[in-house]
Amino acid sequence: MKVLLISPTSPIGGIATWTNEVMNSKYSKDIILFDTGKEENTRSFKSVLFDLLKSIKIAIKCLFEKKCKIVHINSACSTFGMMREILWIKCLNNKKKIIVEFHCDVSIYCKTNFKRKLLKIILNNIDTCFVLNEFSMNYVNKISDIRCIFVPNFINVNEKYEYDVRDEIKKIIYLGRICKDKGIDVIQEIAKQFPNIIFELTGPKEENIEIQEKNIIIKSPIKKEDVNNYLRTGDLLIFPSLAEGFPMIYLEAMNAGIPILTNNVGSASYMFSKSKYLDLVLVNKNSILHYIENIKKLQDKSIRQDISIENYKCLINSYTKEKCLDSLFKIYKEISF
Repeated sequence: MKVLLISPTSPIGGIATWTNEVMNSKYSKDIILFDTGKEENTRSFKSVLFDLLKSIKIAIKCLFEKKCKIVHINSACSTFGMMREILWIKCLNNKKKIIVEFHCDVSIYCKTNFKRKLLKIILNNIDTCFVLNEFSMNYVNKISDIRCIFVPNFINVNEKYEYDVRDEIKKIIYLGRICKDKGIDVIQEIAKQFPNIIFELTGPKEENIEIQEKNIIIKSPIKKEDVNNYLRTGDLLIFPSLAEGFPMIYLEAMNAGIPILTNNVGSASYMFSKSKYLDLVLVNKNSILHYIENIKKLQDKSIRQDISIENYKCLINSYTKEKCLDSLFKIYKEISF
C-alpha cells in the first residue's frame, strides 16, 4: 500500500519536522512525497505566485499518480493553504481516499465565516480528517459528520533520561517564533516580577516586537539537532502561545527533561491530564498572576524533578516515533479498504 503525502519539508516548523521524520522512518518506502515547502516563509507577490504555480503542478501530478490508494494532505489552516487544498481535493474527484490533517487548533484558526466555509468544503469532500487536539475534534464534530481521528505528533526519544535539575530557577527558556501570537508580551510582564531570573527567547523575531526588560535575552534560531542540548541549559520552559495544534516544543522539552509551564492551548490539557502537578504546568487563559505564582512554587527543586521525570515517562509511553507511526499506518490500512 502506497500513500501519497502532500506536505512541506521546509521551512523548519511543526509540519516540516513531522514530514522529515516520516521520510526518515522505516515507512518511507511506502510514501510518495509531493513537497509543498519553500526556502523562506514570506508572503510577497512573487512568493504567492510561486506557491500558486506549484499548487497547480501538484494538482496535475495528483491526477496521474496511479500507485496510491490514499492521499494524506497536511494543512496549516492558512487561508491560501486551504484554498489550494480544495484545488487538490477537487482534482482527485473521489478517485482516491483523501485524508486532511489539520496542524492547528481548528476552533481558533477557522472562526471567520470565510475560513469556516473553506473548512466545510474540505470536510464535505474528503474521507477522513486527522486533528491534533480535543478542541479541533469537538469543532469538526459540530459542523460535519466526517470521520475525525486524533493523531498525535511524535519525536525520536533519547535512549535514557538525562537532566540535571538545579537548586533554583536561574534561566527560563522560550523556544519558537518571537511574536505577539506566541505570547511574548506575557513573558515581558512576567519577567518584570523576576529580575534575578534570565528569560532567554530563542527563535526568529518579528520586527514589531520590542524587548524592554533587561533580564530578557534574544538569541538567534538554533539548528534542530542542537535543540535537545540547548533546552537542558534551562531550568524551565515557558510557552504562553495563544493558539496551537500539538506543539512539537512540548515533546522536545519532555525529551530534554526541562519542566514545562504553558498556556492551556491545543493538546496541552490532553498531554498533561494525568500529571499530579497539572495546576503547576497549565495556566488558564494566559493569566500573568497564575504564571507568577507557579514560577514561585516551581522554585522547589523536588517538584521540578518530579515533573521532569513524569514528563519523560509520558513521552516514552505515548509519543515515540515508532509507536505513533505504527498506529498511523494501521489507520491507513483500515481506510484503504
